Amino acid sequence: MEQIKKKILLLSSGDVNGAYEAVYRLGKHFVSKGHLVKMLVKNKTKPDSFIITYLDATKPYKRKSVLERFLQKFKNKLS
Repeated sequence: MEQIKKKILLLSSGDVNGAYEAVYRLGKHFVSKGHLVKMLVKNKTKPDSFIITYLDATKPYKRKSVLERFLQKFKNKLS
C-alpha cells in the first residue's frame, strides 16, 4: 500500500531554543519522511528551506480612543 504524503504547516515565532526547537525537530522529521512541510516563523535563524519568515500584518484600521469617539458623536449631534 502506498503511503499518502501530507502537507503540513507549522507556526512558530522562532526556530531556536525550547518549544521552538521542538517544532523545528518535528518539521525535520516530517521532511525526512517525505511530507511537504512549511514552518512559518517570525525570526529565522536556521538555513533550512522549509522555514519561511512572515511579516507582521498591519491592522486595517486604528481604533479610536474613548475621547475621540465622544468628540465625534458630539460633532455629529451638533450638525
